Amino acid sequence: MKDPGNNSGRVTDPTPVRISPGDALPAGFILADYEIGGVADRSRFGFDYFARDRLLGIPVVVKEFFPPGQARRASGHEVIPFAAAAFDADKMRYLREAQSLARYKHEAIVRVFRVFEALGTVYGVYEHIEGKTLSDWSRDRPSPISQADLDMIVTPLLDALESLHQDRFLHRDIGPDTIMIRKGTSKPVLVGFSSGKREQVEISAAVMPPKHAAPEIGDSSQHLQGPWTDIYSLAAVLHQLVTGQAPAAAPDRMLSGESEPPLMQRVPSGIYRPSFLTAIDKALQIQPAIRPQSVADWRPALVPRLTEASTAENRAVGTKVFVSYRRADTAHLAGRIFDHLEDAFGRDEVFFDIEAIPPGVDFRAHIDARIRQSAVVLAVIGPNWLRRPSMLGRLLGRGSGPDHVTLEIGLAMQHGVPILPMLVDGAGMPSERDLPASIAALSSINALPLRGGGDFRSDMAKVLAVAKAHKSGNG
Repeated sequence: MKDPGNNSGRVTDPTPVRISPGDALPAGFILADYEIGGVADRSRFGFDYFARDRLLGIPVVVKEFFPPGQARRASGHEVIPFAAAAFDADKMRYLREAQSLARYKHEAIVRVFRVFEALGTVYGVYEHIEGKTLSDWSRDRPSPISQADLDMIVTPLLDALESLHQDRFLHRDIGPDTIMIRKGTSKPVLVGFSSGKREQVEISAAVMPPKHAAPEIGDSSQHLQGPWTDIYSLAAVLHQLVTGQAPAAAPDRMLSGESEPPLMQRVPSGIYRPSFLTAIDKALQIQPAIRPQSVADWRPALVPRLTEASTAENRAVGTKVFVSYRRADTAHLAGRIFDHLEDAFGRDEVFFDIEAIPPGVDFRAHIDARIRQSAVVLAVIGPNWLRRPSMLGRLLGRGSGPDHVTLEIGLAMQHGVPILPMLVDGAGMPSERDLPASIAALSSINALPLRGGGDFRSDMAKVLAVAKAHKSGNG
C-alpha cells in the first residue's frame, strides 16, 4: 500500500525509539477490517500505522498499544506482555481514553472511528488527515505570519480545547507537530491524543516537545495539571509562530530564575494586537496559578470579545457564514438557503441549524464560538420571527426558555460580525420597540428581501454576493 503522507496518527516523540522490524505489524497484514500499509510513527505508547479501511476503501490511521520494553511480538503477531498485570492496566486506560475521544465530533479534533481489542492489545482507528503539521505549514507561509492567519487557526483550537476541558479531558501534548492543517485550508486539527487523559484517571507521563511543555507535566505533579497546562502549550506554539522560536524550556527557565522579555519588546509593532502578545506572555507563566485558568479566561485577550467601542483592528477575522432562523417561522425556506450556500462555499463553510449542537454542550458557548468564526450572519426573518411568550409564559410573566435566535444576533453584535437581515414571505423589518433591548439595533440594519417562486434564485444570488464579499474581507 502506498504511503499516504502526513496524517492524524503521528505522535511527536523527541526521544528516538529503536524500531525492531519484528515488532511492527507487516505491510499487507489484515487486522479486522483494515489493511496495514506501514509504520507511520512510533511513540512511547505504541505503533501508528498507515492503513486502509477495506470496507469503505478510505485511508485511516490505526494506533496500536504496544509500549516498547513492556511487551514482545509473538510469531503469530500476538502482543505478549512481560508483566501482564501492569500491561493490562495501562492497556485499559489507553482503551478508555480512545473511547472518550471517540465521542467528540468537532472539526478541530481528530475523529476516532473505532476502538477494538485484538492480538492481545487494543487498537484505535483514527481519521486520516491530508495536510501538513503546523510546523511545516508555518515554514511555507510568508514571514511574519499575519494576525488574520493566526486568528483563523487559534479560534477553532480554543473552541476544541474548551470542549475537551468541559469534559475534564486534557490533551497534554500540544505542539507544532500535534496540530495538523488540512490540505488547501487554514483549518487546524488537534491530533496526537495518545497521551491525553481525563483528570481523574492516572496514566503514564506524556511525551512532549520540551519547549512546549508546561512545567507541571510529569507523574509527580499531576495534581497541578488542568486546563492551564494545555493553555501553556498552545501559548508556546503561538510564541514560536510570532517569533520563529519556541520559548525556552520551562525547566531551564525554572533553574535560571529568568523570565523571557515580553513579546511586545521582541516583535515589531503593528503586526499583532498588543492584547494578543500580552495574552501569550500571561499563559507562559511558570506558576500554574498565574496563568489563565480556563479557555474562557484566556480567550477575551487572545481573540477579543468586541464591544460597541471596539475597532476593526481588534476584530478576529472569521471566514464562515452563519445562518440564523427560527424553525416555527422559516424552516420551509431555510433548507433551500442552506443548499445554495453549500453549493457556493462548501458545507464546512456554513454554520446551520441549532439542532447540530452536541448533547451536553453549553449551547451559549457553542454558539459563541461559531459566531466568532463567522464573516457574516444571515438573519432569516419571516412573519413569525418575533418571539411571543406562550399563554402560560404570559400568565407567569416570563418567556418559554432560552431564545437561541436572540442569542445569535446579540453575540454577532457583541463581536462585531456583520448581520444581513433577509425578509421572507412578505415579512417587514421588526421595529426597535418590538425587539429585545439586547438586539434593538437590528431594526436599523438595511434588509434584503428574499422572495419565493421564480424570484428566489435571483434574490439568493444577491445574498451570495454579499456573503462572498464579507468572506473575502471586502464586505
